[in-house]
Amino acid sequence: MSDAQSKIKMFESQQIRTEWDADAEKWWFSVLDVIAVLTEQPR
Repeated sequence: MSDAQSKIKMFESQQIRTEWDADAEKWWFSVLDVIAVLTEQPR
């Protein structure tokens, strides 16, 4: 998987930008993308 592909996750056919923190071993998600998906609103 390329680096660019690993930074985009799909949720209900919409893209959510992500970032992997290797030191903390945690995923970070774009709050704006998550809110847009949950409220069904465009950016």
